[in-house]
Amino acid sequence: MVSVQVRRSRRVAVTSAGLLVAVLSVFSPPASAAPADPMADAFAGSAATYEVPRDLLVALAYSETHLDGHGGAPSASGGYGVMHLVSNPTTHTLEQAAKLTSEPVETLKTDDAANIAGGAAVLRAHADALGLDATARKDPANWYTAVARYGNASSPEVARLYADTVYDLLANGVNTAAPSGTVTVRPQAVQPDRGDYAQ
Repeated sequence: MVSVQVRRSRRVAVTSAGLLVAVLSVFSPPASAAPADPMADAFAGSAATYEVPRDLLVALAYSETHLDGHGGAPSASGGYGVMHLVSNPTTHTLEQAAKLTSEPVETLKTDDAANIAGGAAVLRAHADALGLDATARKDPANWYTAVARYGNASSPEVARLYADTVYDLLANGVNTAAPSGTVTVRPQAVQPDRGDYAQ
């Protein structure tokens, strides 16, 4: 009689344990699920929305600010956020980004995700002005002139230096802990089409 009760108790315990595991598996995230990474998600989302190569967008932002938005404070040249959207007497990429994204200027200054979307939109506008179609936009090599224009350089020589820096970052990779998360670009060989900057 005792052994029958023991067997029943064991069955109940095993059944209860099985139900507990099933309930926990439904309501708990999988152990392998990666934690949310707002900065990485913002780059991926903006790259997809504006059809800009994601790694190129990260490299450009890293060359501008090392992915530090400085809490919305402007740089010496009037640049704001991770993408260094500029508002000064000669350059108005901040206002251009506001027009392209329909985001308020104040949001673009202080919100990393909005700022990254603004930078992607401005870079895409340069690509559109150069006539890059959907197929051409998929290859980071074709974005060199758009990247050179994004830097708002004072001369073609400085513009080329700026774009070369971005493409050097692509070649070497980026792995940085930004204030809003870790962003990684794996090293990749890209032979940029320098266009008019080749000379």
